[in-house]
Amino acid sequence: MNHSSLHRPLVRALFTVAIFGLPTLAQTPTITSTFDTDNEGWEIVNMALYSHKPAYVGIPTIWSTAGNPGGCLEVFDNYYFTGISAPASWLGDRQAYFGGSIDFDLKEWETTASWVQPGAALVSTNHTLYYPTPVPPPDQWVSQSFSITPGAWRFDDSTGLVATQSQMLEVLSDLQAIWIATEWRSGTDDTFVDNIALVPPAHGSVAIYGSGLNPTGSLTVLSGNAQLGTVLTLGVDNPLGTQAAGSLSFVAVSVGTAPGFPIGIPLSGYGMAAPGSVGELLIHAGTLVVPIQLGAPWTGPGQPAPVVLHIPALPGLAGLTLYAQGALLDTAASWIGLTEAAMLVLGS
Repeated sequence: MNHSSLHRPLVRALFTVAIFGLPTLAQTPTITSTFDTDNEGWEIVNMALYSHKPAYVGIPTIWSTAGNPGGCLEVFDNYYFTGISAPASWLGDRQAYFGGSIDFDLKEWETTASWVQPGAALVSTNHTLYYPTPVPPPDQWVSQSFSITPGAWRFDDSTGLVATQSQMLEVLSDLQAIWIATEWRSGTDDTFVDNIALVPPAHGSVAIYGSGLNPTGSLTVLSGNAQLGTVLTLGVDNPLGTQAAGSLSFVAVSVGTAPGFPIGIPLSGYGMAAPGSVGELLIHAGTLVVPIQLGAPWTGPGQPAPVVLHIPALPGLAGLTLYAQGALLDTAASWIGLTEAAMLVLGS
């Protein structure tokens, strides 16, 4: 069998999307506020530091001409821990920005604090992510860039545990507020903020997700990234070792997730634990780009079967978000076991 021919359907399908478009396939733009003429709907809020606080309506910010350059926001010491909150147009399902960043310019006339505190927070209905950062130097414009990747963000407490990838995706899928801190001293504050941007990943990103019903490690990235003109190789595995060696590996690619992201739909008979067990469908079966991508036969637990995805070098695909889920077919037992899923944000 010529395995290279099995990779062509994805290339053809993505080429068709790039040329003719697909209504449900959304690009991921950079969202910006430069405050050239007004405050663009940003509000002043009292940020929570040590526990999740649901999003709420704040008070309008003050527009100033002292920006970097031109207009900007000027924020005084309105609350115990004052911050600014993004308008509704920045919010909603923003999971495609995983791997990107929150960027802004900030100038505090004077700072007296020496501690590390949250520089920004991402708030969903039930949880908050905090990004701890040192106090910026005073009396000068400082450009900040907070990467939206695991490592720095804290979950539900600015001094708490580091947020996992799944926790970050859960918050991003239901983003109710973006808060940027403007409180940087003990005493009266006078802070300027300009050039705020929510930036998608520049070179593509891959994030594994699922509720844990399908085994952890059942879908991995073996090599590559979701970058145009490159090859991304996903690994399909049954870490439980319950299916027979030689089982066929597959990956399906869709433009949508199953309802309830990052949780999916339980399906009896599609689990990896045993024949007839419950598995979880994590992608939208009705919006497949191509039905399947066939990979190499699986050889055993801990040895993921490679499934190769060729991503065409078409600029029109940059910023598109796709969802991939793997499966193993044990032909002897007529048994399909579903893996975790991956969110792919195509980048240039």
